[in-house]
Amino acid sequence: ALTHLDLSNNQLTGFLPASMGDMDLLTYLSLGRNSFGSAPLPDFLQRLTALRELSLRDTGLSGTIPSWMAALQELVLLDLGENALEGTVPDRAFVEMKNLTFV
Repeated sequence: ALTHLDLSNNQLTGFLPASMGDMDLLTYLSLGRNSFGSAPLPDFLQRLTALRELSLRDTGLSGTIPSWMAALQELVLLDLGENALEGTVPDRAFVEMKNLTFV
């Protein structure tokens, strides 16, 4: 089963397919330095509950950081830098994401 997926720096464009949410054993996902348009964080990410590292740096994402991020309780590293995200990180996220060390 796929546990590590690094597609960073590949000049990918468009939207991420919702079927990526079916990779429930994924522990590392790096999609940084691609251009996914000015879209919000994809909802399918909340199904990737085994993720320990998630990097979406510089992907053109916009909107707010959703409360469902708290479902990613195994996360150690979360990198959302260099995007157009706004608002605050939901308080619940830091309470439930006990392993989160790098933001």
